[in-house]
Amino acid sequence: MPINFKIKMKTMNIHLAVLMLISLLAVSCENEIKFNGEETSPLLVVNSFFTPDSLVKVHVSKSKFFLKDDSSFDVVNNAVVNLWINDVKIEKLKSIGEGYYLGTYMPSVNNRIRITAENTDFSQVSGTTEIIRPVNILSVDTTSRMLESTPITIVSSKPTGGLKIDTIGKINTKQLNFKVNFMDLPNVKNFYRLMVTVRQYFADGTNKDAPFYFYSEDLVFGKNSERGIFNEGSNNDYFVFTDELFESKKYGLKFYSNFYEYIYFNEVVNRIDNPKFDFNTPIKSELHINIQSISKSYFMFAKSRVANLTVNEFFSEPVQIYSNVIGGIGIIGSYTNSLYSIDIPLTVEQKYY
Repeated sequence: MPINFKIKMKTMNIHLAVLMLISLLAVSCENEIKFNGEETSPLLVVNSFFTPDSLVKVHVSKSKFFLKDDSSFDVVNNAVVNLWINDVKIEKLKSIGEGYYLGTYMPSVNNRIRITAENTDFSQVSGTTEIIRPVNILSVDTTSRMLESTPITIVSSKPTGGLKIDTIGKINTKQLNFKVNFMDLPNVKNFYRLMVTVRQYFADGTNKDAPFYFYSEDLVFGKNSERGIFNEGSNNDYFVFTDELFESKKYGLKFYSNFYEYIYFNEVVNRIDNPKFDFNTPIKSELHINIQSISKSYFMFAKSRVANLTVNEFFSEPVQIYSNVIGGIGIIGSYTNSLYSIDIPLTVEQKYY
């Protein structure tokens, strides 16, 4: 009996495996119904994100058959690209190479922007967006807590022989918590994106920006985790959100980050005979918190792109990237910036994990 039972169970498992395989193949076939096995004709691809105080700039290329093993762009440099503001033609953009077209116009808030593009190979395509009014950041509250502290040591030779260990400072691992208080734009459906960068200023007058990696468990994002042209995280890589939970109200958006803080004991450092030690540059460091007011097209593009990158292709149907270009593909979007700056100690370095 035990032997027969095992044989029956093994046979049943094989049948189940075959049924599962048939089911998966059936799903796979359903996903490919629209593909007839022949290479499709390319489409004109038009991409641009507009913002006030920046010249209108558009990128034009053509799509590629999805089975081609080539990730490069086929740029289009001979297109006629026109800019329309509130249904009035403003100018023809100039081709500057590599598929880019540049205008002389800087859009303003509430501008309704339309881009049209065509050439001898492609019929006219068009995409429309509107410049959204920036949000008002009222204040930023910060708190921190110590996670860990470890000593910084250096080993040197004693004049009398042997080794000497000096403690020259300590590394504090801290968690910095932020609450960004802002007022939602009233009487309209709003879409936002959170971006955070670090700007360092140097003695020679130059400065450099770098991403600031952060986490958030705020309800507006859903489930998130940190990761790094977009400051990516994992389930909401662009940190985009809507005003669904706080429409026309004040809201405190929360996020946090873990970092190292290097504290050196000057009386020890000054005794070190090493000219390479230099703790004077950069001379200033700022954290720039930016809540962008973004167009619906920007929001939809970001959400669909993340969904497409994180989908399990074996069990799920791929998510189509959002496009608002009529007659072709691509994204025409817009954003406005609302910046809030905070000075941070020069001893602070981001902890990546």
